[in-house]
Amino acid sequence: MANIGKLIEEGKLQKAADLLPAPDEMESDFGTIEQTSVPAKTVFYSIRRNGNCAFEKKGPEKHKLFFFCKDTSLCIEALGEEYEDHLPIWEVCTKKELKIIRIKGWRHEFLKPYYKDYLDVGYYDEEKILSYYLIKHNLDGFQAAAEMDQTASSEKNLYEFAFLEDVVEKEIVIQRCLPVRELLQQKTKKRKLQREKKNKKRKRSLKF
Repeated sequence: MANIGKLIEEGKLQKAADLLPAPDEMESDFGTIEQTSVPAKTVFYSIRRNGNCAFEKKGPEKHKLFFFCKDTSLCIEALGEEYEDHLPIWEVCTKKELKIIRIKGWRHEFLKPYYKDYLDVGYYDEEKILSYYLIKHNLDGFQAAAEMDQTASSEKNLYEFAFLEDVVEKEIVIQRCLPVRELLQQKTKKRKLQREKKNKKRKRSLKF
């Protein structure tokens, strides 16, 4: 494992990913991950910072990951100053159960047990290593909490999900794509109607 840090420093990210323990070993011997799955028909959201609703493959020089949140507020928080409410947001649904790993602790701590010396791994290098690791071990994605995407008041259970490009293209359905402000307005209206319906039901029950 001592070679991993050196490989990362040299930019040999795929080789570094190849040296990482297999998921079974990583889970049982190191306790850094948990192997789990995302059920079919799970709904996720993803703000399209490029302003495009259509699915587009990423260039060969980029990592092959697409990021999603179950909570729209985390999607907004993760964009930080880049967030604008006119940006389109995907509402998607998984076609089938997807195999993933859940990274324990913050996402950037995923690599730390596997090399001896301290190394500040760049955010995008980290994502590339993770994408190589998923491909090698026939996994669909990962679940993790990214510290830099959350405020100090956030808790570690605000997990982001990342899926490989091919998985997003073949196993995830884009149900709708609309500006973030419209989606939030619809959600607010829906919650209001649900509260009103619940209150009416409660009032009827009190009459009896």
